[in-house]
Amino acid sequence: MRGNRRLAWVLAALGVSVAGGWLGRGLRAAGTATLSAQKPTPAEQLLAGKLINDALDRTQSSHISSKAATEQACLLLRMARQLDPGNVRGLKLLVEAAHATGQPDVEKGALRDLVKADPGDLVAQVKYLDFLAMATEALDER
Repeated sequence: MRGNRRLAWVLAALGVSVAGGWLGRGLRAAGTATLSAQKPTPAEQLLAGKLINDALDRTQSSHISSKAATEQACLLLRMARQLDPGNVRGLKLLVEAAHATGQPDVEKGALRDLVKADPGDLVAQVKYLDFLAMATEALDER
């Protein structure tokens, strides 16, 4: 029950954000964020952190099926990415959640953003290069 109230609070805060510009800029369509030159406001960073924590809570909840919890976590992490696209922790978790839920486009975009946000992350670089190689192979096969 507590998780449902928390999720309702987060969704209500996002509604206020979109409708009233509370956070300074509206959310773009989920999954299409790119790192921008504009730094997220402290309010955006705070809300993104809460979304990331809620996503982790979802995956650790025992009363939700693993698949449903992972899908909910992926949605929350995509929202967090919109608010704070350079949050390395959120991007790493989004890569994992997108992979687990079979969303290769989201995974690829999160990896791309992760490589931009943390150029020293060799694991993310290799994963991103693997995605590019697989895409090239798929085009060659067609």
